[in-house]
Amino acid sequence: MNLKTISIIGGYGATGLVVAKKLTSQTKNTINIVGRDLVKAEKLVHEIGNNAKAIQTDIFDEAQLINVCQASDIIVNCAGPSIKIKDKIARVAIRENCDYIDAGGYEFTYEMLKNENNYLKEKKLSCVLSAGWIPGIAEVLAKYADSLANAIFDKKESMVVYYGDRNTWSDAGLLDTIQYIKNNSLSGMAIVENGNLKKQFGLNFSKIFDLPFEVGKQQGFLHLIPELKPFAIYNQEYEQIQSYLVLFGWHTFLAMMKIKFLLNSETQCIKTLKQAYYKEIERKGTMGVSIAEIIGLNEGKKQKLQLGIINNGGYDLTGLGCAATVLLLLNEKIKPGVKYLPEAVNASDFMEILSIWGIKIFENIFEYHT
Repeated sequence: MNLKTISIIGGYGATGLVVAKKLTSQTKNTINIVGRDLVKAEKLVHEIGNNAKAIQTDIFDEAQLINVCQASDIIVNCAGPSIKIKDKIARVAIRENCDYIDAGGYEFTYEMLKNENNYLKEKKLSCVLSAGWIPGIAEVLAKYADSLANAIFDKKESMVVYYGDRNTWSDAGLLDTIQYIKNNSLSGMAIVENGNLKKQFGLNFSKIFDLPFEVGKQQGFLHLIPELKPFAIYNQEYEQIQSYLVLFGWHTFLAMMKIKFLLNSETQCIKTLKQAYYKEIERKGTMGVSIAEIIGLNEGKKQKLQLGIINNGGYDLTGLGCAATVLLLLNEKIKPGVKYLPEAVNASDFMEILSIWGIKIFENIFEYHT
């Protein structure tokens, strides 16, 4: 494996430092810690070792951004909010022949970059979006569960994905969530039946679930996230695939609807969502969860396969998701082109890395009776 120069934009932030520490401990590649605050970048470089360098850069200064990309082989963007950065870093990275990995990116960035697909494939470059925890790892877990189901079931019938991260978030993270609410809060109320997207309306999108692995009863709001949609539509052998946002109650849902329909001020939106999240944490504490359930037939018997990742929430898993993606890229195991994380990686390879790093994947399989 040839040594590479990996530049982490926002490398001293909550997500970036997880990526930086993991990559310096796992590889001998040069790791550039890139950001506006040189003191913070140098402090992290001093902490993590000799193969790291600090580079002061304002990503909104194109000349400075070009210099970073020209000195790099891989750009990992951990800066935010994505709604303000959009495709800015990605386009410069692509133009300078860098592979690009974004902890966020989301659907609006994908739409801006999808026309670069042919160019990237020709240059054998990869642009991976939503490489974090949710979205990102949560959808890879669904793909991984599907691969296990192929070895267990004679016929797969349905899949349900539950995901959520009840935690405190930075203003940058909240801004991305707010933009997502405004763009997708209603359009995501959908399921996929035999590869066809079906919109759902009314109050039937909210249910109470008794989730496994000691997560307990949670209210779930039907929401098919864009990163899961390509998988759900492609896998037509499932009669139905759906996903639910869990770990949040009605007052958070109502805050989201208020942001969707009533609030325009960025400050008001941040305050409203932050207050709703605090109330949830005060009642139930912090938690991050992703669970995939698949019902299928095994020798004529109906069974349910459950896989889950449960943690304390926060930015650690987002950083590990980006770091795992870089490792797969270094080993030439990332598909070229613009892709969401679950489309770009082999789910088994990805989950194996997380498992080695101590992320536990819970698993159940049992006979299922309706």
